[in-house]
Amino acid sequence: MPVVLFFGLVSLPVQSAKNHYTTQLSANTVAGFYYMHGTRIDIRSTYPGGGIIVTDTLHISFTLNIKPVENKQDTIQFFGLEGVNAGEYSFLPADCSILHSEDVCAYARLENSDFEIDFLRPGGSYWGSGSLENGVLTLETEYHYRGRGIQYSLHGVKIK
Repeated sequence: MPVVLFFGLVSLPVQSAKNHYTTQLSANTVAGFYYMHGTRIDIRSTYPGGGIIVTDTLHISFTLNIKPVENKQDTIQFFGLEGVNAGEYSFLPADCSILHSEDVCAYARLENSDFEIDFLRPGGSYWGSGSLENGVLTLETEYHYRGRGIQYSLHGVKIK
């Protein structure tokens, strides 16, 4: 019985170190500019409390920049992400480097090739997930504020 427990304890730090190393490599390979394209579906209620729902689908394209965050190996930062810090319905400042505040910067938690975005601010909420594999970036996100919701389905490639 103690032998099984001993091997179990030895394997935990090894697995943890492996995940940390993989995350660190992913953060560095994610960095760069991406050409994004996809759809933005704007959903809004015409009357508070559940009136007629109006939808509008737009095809969009833009360029964004992703950088790893210093001293946070599992975090990446978006610059120019439609709906977050760029575009008509953005609710965070485009240049948060001046402010140095996590409350107003577009951060995502990165694990291997997948990441999660989750913001809740007085100006609305924005959440979703994405992945990056072989230079292809995929994002499925949503923005909500009062009677308005916007769904983003985006795909992009790294600009070399």
